[in-house]
Amino acid sequence: MYNLGEANSVAIIERVKAYFAANGLYYYEATVTGTADVQQAALSLVGHVDAFFTPTDNTVASAMPVFAQVAIDAGLPIFTGADSMVVDGGLATVGVNYTILGQETARIAAAVLDGTAIADIPVVVMSEFMPTINRATAEAIGMDVSGLTGVDFR
Repeated sequence: MYNLGEANSVAIIERVKAYFAANGLYYYEATVTGTADVQQAALSLVGHVDAFFTPTDNTVASAMPVFAQVAIDAGLPIFTGADSMVVDGGLATVGVNYTILGQETARIAAAVLDGTAIADIPVVVMSEFMPTINRATAEAIGMDVSGLTGVDFR
């Protein structure tokens, strides 16, 4: 589920579609134009999908509690594009490890404070990620996550 009006969401969904096509996976999609559409869009997918996915979509994120309740009622997980969406009821995501991001940010800030020109600091692409899981959501849909390690539980 995503908002067609958000270029960031469309770009991610196009990559997901390509991955599914390359791996023989099937999907149904639902698009929304506003938060009021999220519940109906989610309900339209129930019975057709084994799980939900939404990218880091501002419209869907604004209605995550509603989306999450539909998913919980259906016993389905929502995999999200952001940990904030997991906090709001999604099941899981894999994203930036904020401890490492903070350390890298501090290193760059220290370099600038020490006189390094910003133009001389290379772009940093994060390469370490952390899964985040919502324990309450997992429990609500009957998923046992007690044996998982290396996870940020919310």
